[in-house]
Amino acid sequence: MLEDSDSYQKNEVIKVDQQIIFKLINLDTLNVTKEEKADIHGVLIKLSYEINPSTSDLNIKNNIKVIEEIEKFLLTIQEKHKADFKKAIEFFRYYKSTNILHRSIPEENGIEDPFLQSVIAKNTQNSIIKVSEPLNYEQVKNLARLVFEDTQNKPLIFTISNKHRIEGKVIGEIEQKKIKLPVAWKAEISPKEDSDKKTYVAYVFGQKIPKRTKIIDEISGEFYLYRFLSKDTKEYVLISTEKLNLDDYTVHGLSIEVEDTKIIGDAYRLLNKFPVFFVHTANSHICTLTNHKELFAKCDEIKLTGNKLYEYLQSHKTAEGIKILEHPRWFLKFIAAFLFHKKKGITSAYPMHLLWIADRGTGKSSFLEALHQKSGESQEIVAGSSSTLKYLIPSFKEQNRPEMGALAKASRLVIVDEFFRILRLNINEKEDECGRMNDLLEHKDRQAGSGQGRIRTSMTARLMATTNPIAGTNNIVSLVDKFDDSFLSRFLIYYQTDDHVKFIHQRMKEDPQLAKEWIEVNDFLSIQDYLQSFDSQYKRERVVKLCDKFIPFLSETVRGLYEARYLHHLECLLDGIIKVRCLTTRDSNFTATEEDYQEAEFVWSIIIKSWFKQTIDELLKDSKIPLEVRSKFIPEEGIYILRTLANLGFKATPTALKEKCRLEMHQTRLHFNLSLLVQGGFIIEKNDLLYHYEWAEVEKI
Repeated sequence: MLEDSDSYQKNEVIKVDQQIIFKLINLDTLNVTKEEKADIHGVLIKLSYEINPSTSDLNIKNNIKVIEEIEKFLLTIQEKHKADFKKAIEFFRYYKSTNILHRSIPEENGIEDPFLQSVIAKNTQNSIIKVSEPLNYEQVKNLARLVFEDTQNKPLIFTISNKHRIEGKVIGEIEQKKIKLPVAWKAEISPKEDSDKKTYVAYVFGQKIPKRTKIIDEISGEFYLYRFLSKDTKEYVLISTEKLNLDDYTVHGLSIEVEDTKIIGDAYRLLNKFPVFFVHTANSHICTLTNHKELFAKCDEIKLTGNKLYEYLQSHKTAEGIKILEHPRWFLKFIAAFLFHKKKGITSAYPMHLLWIADRGTGKSSFLEALHQKSGESQEIVAGSSSTLKYLIPSFKEQNRPEMGALAKASRLVIVDEFFRILRLNINEKEDECGRMNDLLEHKDRQAGSGQGRIRTSMTARLMATTNPIAGTNNIVSLVDKFDDSFLSRFLIYYQTDDHVKFIHQRMKEDPQLAKEWIEVNDFLSIQDYLQSFDSQYKRERVVKLCDKFIPFLSETVRGLYEARYLHHLECLLDGIIKVRCLTTRDSNFTATEEDYQEAEFVWSIIIKSWFKQTIDELLKDSKIPLEVRSKFIPEEGIYILRTLANLGFKATPTALKEKCRLEMHQTRLHFNLSLLVQGGFIIEKNDLLYHYEWAEVEKI
């Protein structure tokens, strides 16, 4: 086919890519003169000379244009001379219609001589070295080979370079202590039958060593082994000379796809099927702000106010805009305190976890979606309706690596929707099943294991769980009967109040609100991380007194739950409330004011009151409980009646009070709440007048 163009090829060298095309074009079938055939061939060579190697998207795009010109020319010749270029035409069609999804490009393996000589000069013995040069794995292998071959005593060299970068979280320890891990080998290759000469070759970690190879020397290093989950949810084994915490890191080093783990040893089968990452440097993501001055500078930069903070927490960014589903202000302050407080604890510090219980259609899921956008977590919201407990905690499967579980994988915040559905199959074994989460929820560093392996891990995130009440758990008493109270005590439990539900339903009826401003997630996380890093100042005796104030309401069963860990939760809440105020007012003292104590008591009373939805009337009328304590549980309509009575001078006739209250309240509700207040001693009837309990106390009527 190409013999007819000798005259043209004297001055042109045909490239490999051209040869592929000419193999498919048979000019011998053309019924033309030799001169015409040479002309056609010359045109094809000129057209195809613009074809480039198909090694990049840009080259392929160029080649398609060239191919279309060649195809056009061939179709003309085919029609004119009745030729058959079917194979070439089909080749062009396939080339144009095939999309490349992934391309494996060979890595550069060259080593600069000055660098090579410096390594040889410094390392005459077997060595593991760290270098700042960004050597890829092919260069690391080549460097080991060159040092081995060019040095008289043939030392083994393994290089940890600074080539790759990953961000994510150390989610578990593979070993509790440093272990010896071989990283390079000197191998004796079996000679051919007709030769007595022995050949020696250097291999490094990850390389596949041929069969019938005798290992005569190796170098091992002492390393810590960790499980690491990157932000793009890829999992690695980190191999580090330095001890790392179970925390967020940016890691630089060398990534290796292990070809063969047999030579490493059966004890480290976990390295198989994992990308291995040798750590050069690891920088923790504790926080980017280092002092109050930097904190407030960041707040000024993003123009953070209380209103902007609360709007941000309830905003969800979509393609259509930043949508808001409003929640009560106290609830948003509560959530901000949950996000900002520092972990508390005597032997093991852990945060306040939240369990939010409410019926469907009360705004839970939409709020979780909004909160997840600000979490910085690559892990999605855990759907309890399609998950099991094993998805949350470490688990072990035969012939598979240990799974860390969603609680340990999250860095700052793990969100679970329909939490009780995860636990629904385990209610009869509540202590065994729920208790498996206890150490994780307390952020304790623990080792878990089975016959299939072991893993050391701890939780660093705080848990936000929402759920519909399962049958028989619509108040705290029935909830404690269903679940282990030791497990429940690790959560601050909030039953969404009727007032909160009404608020949400009313907002759902209104036109959707759109926010005009948004805080970049990294800015918000830098503020959150810094606030979590230090304690605010407050009088602990006031926290203890406030916590004890609510004990008289609690039955013996519920009291055990409350006394176990709720002082811890109240301290976390107050710490967060102080930080919310100081953050939005730029108060650098971060010390509790009377306003903070009152705000904490207000939020706390709403939460505890929510526990007793079905028994609140009885509690309000129980004279054994101090009036001041019971007053925290008065419903909104009752508070409105008392406020109206106070505006009338703290005393009024029943008719006058009812006339005022009917403007805002239906008559049936008015009579019910007024009766409740009278029976509870909040309104005193005497001499045909109604007295406000605070006035009656002062006047001693």
